[in-house]
Amino acid sequence: MSHLSLIQNNEVFKNDKISQLISVKRKEKGFSINELAQYANIENSKDLESYELGLKSIPLTDLYAIANILNIRPSEILKLINL
Repeated sequence: MSHLSLIQNNEVFKNDKISQLISVKRKEKGFSINELAQYANIENSKDLESYELGLKSIPLTDLYAIANILNIRPSEILKLINL
């Protein structure tokens, strides 16, 4: 299985480095998984936990919201997915 999955018309990312980056930045900012999920409008905090553990692909809309809250620059994400 590829570390990066792209699904047509609804881009979804699965990348271990992005998962790690989200987890590290969330902890640096002092957010719990529940808090970040709430701020990012992710209905189920279990989804966010699955994103961080690399168990579930991250929809682009969720990735954008999470990155925005955690002040992750788009260039950081693009570098991690080799684009």
